[in-house]
Amino acid sequence: MKRTLIFLTALAVCACGKMDSNGDLGGNWQLDADTYFSIYTNMAQWRQISRPGTIYMSYFRQEGDSLFLTLHDGRLGMYRNDGSNDEPLTDAAQMPAALPVPANFAYRIQKVGADSLVLSAEGRTLRMRRY
Repeated sequence: MKRTLIFLTALAVCACGKMDSNGDLGGNWQLDADTYFSIYTNMAQWRQISRPGTIYMSYFRQEGDSLFLTLHDGRLGMYRNDGSNDEPLTDAAQMPAALPVPANFAYRIQKVGADSLVLSAEGRTLRMRRY
Protein backbone atom coordinates (compact mmCIF):
# COMPACT_ATOMS: atom_id res chain seq x y z
CA MET A 1 0.00 0.00 0.00
CA LYS A 2 2.82 2.36 0.90
CA ARG A 3 4.56 1.72 -2.45
CA THR A 4 1.33 2.37 -4.32
CA LEU A 5 0.90 5.71 -2.54
CA ILE A 6 4.50 6.71 -3.31
CA PHE A 7 4.04 5.70 -6.97
CA LEU A 8 0.80 7.68 -7.33
CA THR A 9 2.36 10.74 -5.71
CA ALA A 10 5.38 10.55 -8.03
CA LEU A 11 3.10 10.11 -11.03
CA ALA A 12 1.04 13.17 -10.05
CA VAL A 13 4.15 15.32 -9.60
CA CYS A 14 5.55 14.26 -12.99
CA ALA A 15 2.22 14.80 -14.74
CA CYS A 16 1.89 18.34 -13.37
CA GLY A 17 5.03 19.38 -15.24
CA LYS A 18 3.26 18.64 -18.55
CA MET A 19 0.00 20.45 -17.83
CA ASP A 20 -1.33 22.94 -20.36
CA SER A 21 -0.53 26.50 -19.30
CA ASN A 22 -2.21 28.24 -22.23
CA GLY A 23 -5.23 29.47 -20.29
CA ASP A 24 -8.41 29.79 -22.35
CA LEU A 25 -6.41 29.29 -25.59
CA GLY A 26 -5.63 25.66 -24.73
CA GLY A 27 -7.97 22.83 -25.65
CA ASN A 28 -10.09 21.63 -28.55
CA TRP A 29 -11.86 23.98 -30.95
CA GLN A 30 -14.38 23.31 -33.72
CA LEU A 31 -14.41 25.56 -36.77
CA ASP A 32 -17.13 23.69 -38.69
CA ALA A 33 -18.59 20.18 -38.86
CA ASP A 34 -15.42 18.86 -40.54
CA THR A 35 -12.57 21.07 -39.24
CA TYR A 36 -10.99 21.02 -35.79
CA PHE A 37 -8.13 22.93 -34.15
CA SER A 38 -6.39 21.94 -30.91
CA ILE A 39 -3.78 23.56 -28.69
CA TYR A 40 -2.00 21.65 -25.92
CA THR A 41 1.19 22.53 -24.05
CA ASN A 42 3.37 23.78 -26.94
CA MET A 43 1.63 22.01 -29.85
CA ALA A 44 -1.12 23.08 -32.29
CA GLN A 45 -3.03 20.76 -34.59
CA TRP A 46 -5.47 21.07 -37.50
CA ARG A 47 -7.49 18.05 -38.60
CA GLN A 48 -10.44 17.20 -40.80
CA ILE A 49 -12.94 14.46 -40.05
CA SER A 50 -13.30 13.81 -43.80
CA ARG A 51 -9.57 12.99 -44.00
CA PRO A 52 -9.11 10.35 -41.30
CA GLY A 53 -5.57 9.25 -40.60
CA THR A 54 -3.92 12.57 -41.47
CA ILE A 55 -3.32 15.43 -39.07
CA TYR A 56 -1.36 18.64 -39.44
CA MET A 57 0.55 19.66 -36.36
CA SER A 58 3.14 22.17 -35.30
CA TYR A 59 4.70 23.81 -32.36
CA PHE A 60 3.41 27.29 -31.71
CA ARG A 61 4.49 30.47 -30.08
CA GLN A 62 2.28 33.31 -28.95
CA GLU A 63 3.56 36.86 -29.09
CA GLY A 64 1.00 39.39 -27.91
CA ASP A 65 -2.09 38.86 -30.06
CA SER A 66 -0.22 36.79 -32.67
CA LEU A 67 -0.07 32.99 -32.89
CA PHE A 68 2.73 31.50 -35.03
CA LEU A 69 2.83 27.86 -36.19
CA THR A 70 6.40 26.58 -36.28
CA LEU A 71 8.55 23.52 -36.87
CA HIS A 72 10.75 22.19 -34.06
CA ASP A 73 13.65 24.40 -35.21
CA GLY A 74 11.56 27.59 -35.07
CA ARG A 75 10.95 27.93 -38.82
CA LEU A 76 7.36 28.75 -39.75
CA GLY A 77 5.50 25.66 -40.91
CA MET A 78 3.60 22.53 -39.95
CA TYR A 79 4.10 18.78 -40.07
CA ARG A 80 1.82 16.46 -42.01
CA ASN A 81 1.42 13.18 -40.15
CA ASP A 82 -0.27 10.35 -42.00
CA GLY A 83 0.59 7.71 -39.43
CA SER A 84 3.92 6.73 -40.96
CA ASN A 85 6.08 9.82 -40.49
CA ASP A 86 6.07 13.58 -40.00
CA GLU A 87 6.69 15.53 -43.19
CA PRO A 88 7.66 19.20 -42.63
CA LEU A 89 5.68 21.67 -44.74
CA THR A 90 6.99 25.22 -45.02
CA ASP A 91 4.73 26.29 -47.89
CA ALA A 92 1.09 26.71 -46.88
CA ALA A 93 0.10 25.83 -50.47
CA GLN A 94 0.95 22.22 -49.51
CA MET A 95 -1.86 22.26 -46.94
CA PRO A 96 -5.38 21.07 -47.84
CA ALA A 97 -7.47 23.98 -49.10
CA ALA A 98 -10.16 23.30 -46.48
CA LEU A 99 -7.72 23.95 -43.61
CA PRO A 100 -7.46 27.69 -43.01
CA VAL A 101 -3.68 27.95 -42.69
CA PRO A 102 -2.37 31.36 -43.82
CA ALA A 103 0.62 31.66 -46.15
CA ASN A 104 2.79 33.01 -43.31
CA PHE A 105 1.56 30.41 -40.76
CA ALA A 106 0.46 33.24 -38.45
CA TYR A 107 -2.90 34.24 -37.00
CA ARG A 108 -4.13 37.26 -35.08
CA ILE A 109 -6.00 36.32 -31.93
CA GLN A 110 -9.07 38.55 -31.92
CA LYS A 111 -10.87 36.91 -29.02
CA VAL A 112 -10.28 33.98 -26.72
CA GLY A 113 -12.64 32.93 -23.98
CA ALA A 114 -13.83 29.87 -22.14
CA ASP A 115 -16.21 28.90 -24.97
CA SER A 116 -15.03 30.71 -28.10
CA LEU A 117 -11.88 31.47 -30.07
CA VAL A 118 -11.73 33.98 -32.92
CA LEU A 119 -8.64 34.04 -35.11
CA SER A 120 -8.05 36.12 -38.22
CA ALA A 121 -5.61 35.84 -41.10
CA GLU A 122 -5.44 37.20 -44.61
CA GLY A 123 -8.78 38.99 -44.30
CA ARG A 124 -10.60 35.88 -43.08
CA THR A 125 -12.16 35.52 -39.63
CA LEU A 126 -12.24 32.05 -38.04
CA ARG A 127 -14.89 31.70 -35.34
CA MET A 128 -14.53 28.51 -33.31
CA ARG A 129 -16.36 26.98 -30.40
CA ARG A 130 -14.86 24.84 -27.68
CA TYR A 131 -15.85 21.21 -27.77
